[in-house]
Amino acid sequence: MSKKDVSDYIKEFIDRAKELEGCSEFFNEYGSDFWSFKKLIFLAHYIRPFLDISIKNNYQPIYIDACAGCGINSIKKENVAVKFIGSPLISIIYGIHHIKKRNENNKFLKWFFVEKEDYYIELEKRIDALSKNIEMENNIKIENGKDVEILHGNFNDKIDEIINYINDNYKNKISVLVFVDPYSFSEIDWNTIEKLYDKLKAVDLIYCFSSGTLKRALDSCSDEKLKKVLPPSLKDKSRGELSLMPEEAFEEAFAEDIVNAARRSITYFGKGITTRNRVNTELYRIMFFTHLKQIAVKNITERICDDLNPLTAKELETITECVIGKAKNLKQFI
Repeated sequence: MSKKDVSDYIKEFIDRAKELEGCSEFFNEYGSDFWSFKKLIFLAHYIRPFLDISIKNNYQPIYIDACAGCGINSIKKENVAVKFIGSPLISIIYGIHHIKKRNENNKFLKWFFVEKEDYYIELEKRIDALSKNIEMENNIKIENGKDVEILHGNFNDKIDEIINYINDNYKNKISVLVFVDPYSFSEIDWNTIEKLYDKLKAVDLIYCFSSGTLKRALDSCSDEKLKKVLPPSLKDKSRGELSLMPEEAFEEAFAEDIVNAARRSITYFGKGITTRNRVNTELYRIMFFTHLKQIAVKNITERICDDLNPLTAKELETITECVIGKAKNLKQFI
């Protein structure tokens, strides 16, 4: 993936947000920065092979977003202010792949979006507006309450409802892509992750682990909450031992326990994708786990990890400035 490819994704995210400007005046600003584009590009880039391979192997693909937000993010810096679509809208736009040869669409059978804050209402408005654009582009109708389910509440509290709905309504093989992007690792109970793998079987998981909030989360959690969020291999460690663990060691233990929770063969891309601030402190590690065995999945994932990992927040900012015309053109930057 070249910087031009990255630029094209960012432009698409920004342009799509502009199309939905009249829907709502509320935008997510907390936790958004230029490095956010890494996880969103990874998601957008992976959806198509996930859909194509799942459907080719007679799986019905479903998408779950654990922390959906309001649908549009906002970054305001000294030199640039920009709005761009977030994971739920990306999953809809890229989750409908038109196959020209067959004149049909590979798409998610169902989308589930979970948001605990009241601005889930803003997401609902934006999906209604986006569905009209999708219908014009792909001649396919996406409806809230039918194709899309928006659940207001905590993902830990809603996971049983989602799983029961899937298992009750879809009897064929199901392939589920789950995107988990919490502000803090303490937002997602370990039992919730276990339920995904225990009751849904074929799950691909993109987990954005908040390295930057790890120490603060460990300090602020009550003893009861800490027991709920820690993976099995870390539950017996004292707070003192946990606080002294290097973040990378914590993340690796966390990831290994996810692999064990699956109780079947899944592939974990250990390198993942990291996002760092201007002083090179790790903020997020994008972990990826897949049940798909095709070599194409391995190649696509390794390639995008290799291409996105080196990009700094400053480079992503410069690319964004090029996209919106605030800086020299991209050819000069490359």
